[in-house]
Amino acid sequence: DKTVSNLGTLGEHNSSYAYSINNSGTIVGWSQNSSTDREACTFSADHAPDSFNYANSMAIAVNDAGTIVGRNDGEAYNFTTDKTFGGLGGNESMAIAISNNPTPVIVGTAQDATGTNIACIFNETGDADALCESESWAYAVNDNGQIVGRAKNEQGFYNACIFDEDGDETFFETLGGNYSIAFGNNNGGQIVGYAEIASGAAHACLFDGSGAHDLNDMINGSDWTLRYAFDINNHGQIVGVGIHDGVERAFMLVEVPEPATVIILTLGLMIFPAKLKR
Repeated sequence: DKTVSNLGTLGEHNSSYAYSINNSGTIVGWSQNSSTDREACTFSADHAPDSFNYANSMAIAVNDAGTIVGRNDGEAYNFTTDKTFGGLGGNESMAIAISNNPTPVIVGTAQDATGTNIACIFNETGDADALCESESWAYAVNDNGQIVGRAKNEQGFYNACIFDEDGDETFFETLGGNYSIAFGNNNGGQIVGYAEIASGAAHACLFDGSGAHDLNDMINGSDWTLRYAFDINNHGQIVGVGIHDGVERAFMLVEVPEPATVIILTLGLMIFPAKLKR
């Protein structure tokens, strides 16, 4: 069984996204600020989110060393070192994931000269190296070098996939719809994201060799609809965004001891838990 906790927003604004959690409990993402722009921030179990004070920014990933990467004003960015990464010849880029290796691997996407987004690795010099040739995004990398994300398949749909060393993709099935994304993975190879159900609605899910598994099936009877699972740490804790009381809210999904049933913690604008990562 699982329990869900609301992580709150900056001030009294509606939306917040928790994108990543490390094994020390650091949670990063974004929240609306006073002008309703997205503003990179960290979340805490004890108080409201803390902002990096960059307008038009998103903190997307944090590793166990505390290095936080994401996007600032349209470009891939390291919030810890205040460094902007290079691209693939286009105007925009985004750093989406970082590993825990001594020399961390940072992956994401960057536009090429035609404006097409291509999954890439941001190397030690700060430049971008393409992972494949098709339109694609790399959303996560674990310490074993497994890189997951999404790419356009032969039918023209974007589906969750694993990128291999040869520049190819291995695709996962959906929950009955056309689209899916793999957003996060841990060192055990567990992969989370979302997949469309037959109606086209997005449901948070786990991916494995047999396909996609709906996380909402684990919290039957709750007043949440879990839409996107963005990350999973080595403890199996999952963070993302769902619908609660009609509005988007960041959540954390964790195991609770048997024979306990699902517990939903909703504490208004300042809420619980802490985040842990790959």
